[in-house]
Amino acid sequence: MLDFESDTGGGRVPVTVVAGASEGACVRLLGRLDFEAAGGGVLAIVNGPMKQAPAVAGLVEHIGGRMVPHAVGCLCCAGRSPLTDALRRHYARRSHGESRFARVVIELEPGDDPAPVLQTLLNNALVTQYYRLDGLVAVLNGAASTSLQAGVRKAVAMADRVLWVGEQPLPPSLAHEVAVLAPAAMPVIAETAPRLGERLTGCGYHDAVRDGNGLGRWLGAESLEQAGPGAPGERVQRFCVDLPSRMGWEGFHTWIDAGMRMNGDVIWRVRGVVALEGEDGPILVQGVQQVLQPPVRLPAWGDLPRRSRLSFVTCDLDRAAVVESLARDLPVFDAQARERQQRRIRAMADPSLPA
Repeated sequence: MLDFESDTGGGRVPVTVVAGASEGACVRLLGRLDFEAAGGGVLAIVNGPMKQAPAVAGLVEHIGGRMVPHAVGCLCCAGRSPLTDALRRHYARRSHGESRFARVVIELEPGDDPAPVLQTLLNNALVTQYYRLDGLVAVLNGAASTSLQAGVRKAVAMADRVLWVGEQPLPPSLAHEVAVLAPAAMPVIAETAPRLGERLTGCGYHDAVRDGNGLGRWLGAESLEQAGPGAPGERVQRFCVDLPSRMGWEGFHTWIDAGMRMNGDVIWRVRGVVALEGEDGPILVQGVQQVLQPPVRLPAWGDLPRRSRLSFVTCDLDRAAVVESLARDLPVFDAQARERQQRRIRAMADPSLPA
């Protein structure tokens, strides 16, 4: 049985990842966010050259090349990544009073895949003891006025928020494309949005739990149900599935872990709350491609009905395939897990029996 973590987000620094088509989006973003009023400065980690340093940011770190060398790899490889090194170095300086920041903003180069950075923030023990993922902000600008490129489409589909920084209004064709890709992350217009900082931050599950009634919004199930199924022929799909009530953790974990590892190239993002036998509150799970965050035990269900539900963002994998796997594979994994548990109980009662 895997031990569940409690929500410790209040003691860790929130991190916002900025991705998309707009070079220098970090400058525009930091210029509009009132971090000082929120009680601290901001550390900006920028991938590639930045023509203008954001004056509001107390610290700016430039990283050349790939922030994370491997999307999935051993801990020693992940520990040598420039992003991990930068985050740990600045946190040490912060702990010693040599710098001051209450939030981190990581800006990727236009078109970069956000998945490896999100994976680092979800399940790299060298990072997650100090930082927590707040959310992914996909930034669009006037250059994307006709349609989205492949790399930007992925960032938009995975995003918690979408930010439009064009001087002209958001084109209707682009607004429709964003609504199809990310129905729960409708665009925020940078030039006109009031309290922009509040609109682009507070996306993570920790803030949803703190608000008391935000888990449903974090899961995005209602928005997905209202949006309905994706358009015919659309490769990117967003959908929810309900799971059997009162599952055992070991069988469920084997199912979702195997599915993410085998289909990580097409399962871009998953998040969910699970009702388990012996647990009063929900167990929160989330993952990006092949990597799952360690499960988190939450104290209460908040605004959610007491049932297990997963929300998916996929490419070339539809809801029917996931539902079929749930019906075919999950009962097998659950039965195997219960059989192993019975063998362990018998072995404890009689050590002469094999476990």
